[in-house]
Order: sequence, then C-alpha cells, then structure tokens
Amino acid sequence: MRFVFSIGLGLLAMGFCIVSVASPITTLSGRVVAVADGDSLTIEIEDGSRHKIRLAGIDAPERGQPYSRHARQQLKDLCLGKSAEVLVTAKDRYQRNVGEVQCEALNAGELMLSAGLAWAYMPDMARHQHYLELEKLARGSGLGLWLDIRPVPPWEWRRQNTPPQAQP
Repeated sequence: MRFVFSIGLGLLAMGFCIVSVASPITTLSGRVVAVADGDSLTIEIEDGSRHKIRLAGIDAPERGQPYSRHARQQLKDLCLGKSAEVLVTAKDRYQRNVGEVQCEALNAGELMLSAGLAWAYMPDMARHQHYLELEKLARGSGLGLWLDIRPVPPWEWRRQNTPPQAQP
C-alpha cells in the first residue's frame, strides 16, 4: 500500500498537481477524526464540531466492492489524525460537505486517483479536469483497481446492488 502511495506522489511530482479554480462556499480547517471509505471522511474543527466531508471530483469503490478496503486504508494513511483543510464547494444529497481536501498540504483526491483507488467523478469535472488525466495515468500504469481487467465503477455497482424501492 505504501508503494502505491509513493507512486501516486511520483505522478503528482511529474506536474499533474493542478489547483482547482472553483470558488469555495467556505473553508473548514481541523483534524481528520474518521475515514468512512475511500472518498468520505470526518473532520473536527477548533470549536469541537464534526463535519462529514465527501471528496470532490472522485468516486471510490463502495463497501463490499473490490478494492474498497484498499481505498479506505489509503485515505486513512493519508489523512487520519492529520490536519486538514477543506475548500467546501457544495452539499451532496446526504447534506455532507463536498470539497477539495488537503491533508497536511497534500490533495487527497489527487492522490487517491494517482494510486488507482478511485475514478474521476464526472459531475465534478468542470472543476477537476486534471483528475481525468490522473485517472488515465493510473489506469495506464495498472495501479490499484486498474489491475482488474474490467473494474466496475461505483455508480454502476450501486445501481446493481441497491434493492428496489418498495412501491406504495
């Protein structure tokens, strides 16, 4: 796992670390106290309040999906217990803050993509065009989930594994 993280850092060092130009709704600064999965974490800010954060621009494997444990562990290694700054750009349908997460000055979304442990999330591409290039590099290098011949994107996996809603 640390090898994958090192490769991700190497790809970023080659010039693929581009700062997004989205204007934030707000900025949250604190310490990461929990990692739910490969694209969600919780930070505690100075006043003691906790905020659930969805990393903007990426979609990591869901629980039960191949590579979900690797993705969660990668995000834990990168962020858990560390200082973080979140440039919040939106709220999702679960009322989580969605934003770019910097854990000790490292962009968590970029590193997850570079390690091959997430897909670039298309609805966020207006702000994160360079994420497509990071995904393409990881895919071409056969990193992380790109070792599989046909990895299933999380949005397809959710559709295939979500029970149908009860009809009234």
